[in-house]
Amino acid sequence: MRLVYEKTDEMVESAILTEQLIQYGNRYRSRDPELHQALLQAEDYFRSYNYAEAVEIAAAAIYRIDPSVVKRFKVEVEDVV
Repeated sequence: MRLVYEKTDEMVESAILTEQLIQYGNRYRSRDPELHQALLQAEDYFRSYNYAEAVEIAAAAIYRIDPSVVKRFKVEVEDVV
């Protein structure tokens, strides 16, 4: 039972973090074609419920633009969940 709880918690954190990263990335999307493509891919994974893959792609794309935001969002999500 504990494992189910942990996996669910992990999935919810990934989903929330992905959503925040994509929203943050949207402000740079029109100026950065690479970022745009990465966010499209992250959105596809997100819609397919592959939250772990989505957060990895979105975080890597955003990290190029603002390395500190990924860590900040992660801490905020962990505090909420």
